[in-house]
Amino acid sequence: MKNILGIGSAGCNVAKQLGQKKQYKVYCLSPEVEKNTKYNCKLEIYDNPEEYESLDLSRVDKFLSTIKGACTAFVCGASNSSAITLRALEILHKNDVKIDVVYFKPETEVLSEVKRLNERAVRHVLQEYARSG
Repeated sequence: MKNILGIGSAGCNVAKQLGQKKQYKVYCLSPEVEKNTKYNCKLEIYDNPEEYESLDLSRVDKFLSTIKGACTAFVCGASNSSAITLRALEILHKNDVKIDVVYFKPETEVLSEVKRLNERAVRHVLQEYARSG
């Protein structure tokens, strides 16, 4: 079974679509999930990305520690919750999970200035993460 991690609402929506196939085990990390379960981790809703970066991740760490082997993470930089991506990837890496990241670049011309800055920051951080191996 392949592990899929959706981060944010767009990432979770894609992951849930893939979850309709039996070969995928889907995990969602987002403010939009209904409640905390074995496969869903509900994040608090914050107004800006900086609050997600400073979030206490003890609950997220416990949630992500259930992922073993390899994982494909899906994320879109337009959501505020995408700011938690690097910290989530660090937790997975610490747990020796092989990680592939699929990044969805939104249409930046329709985003607000804050969301545009967040998207650019997340995209560039993920590029550096990929370059570092």
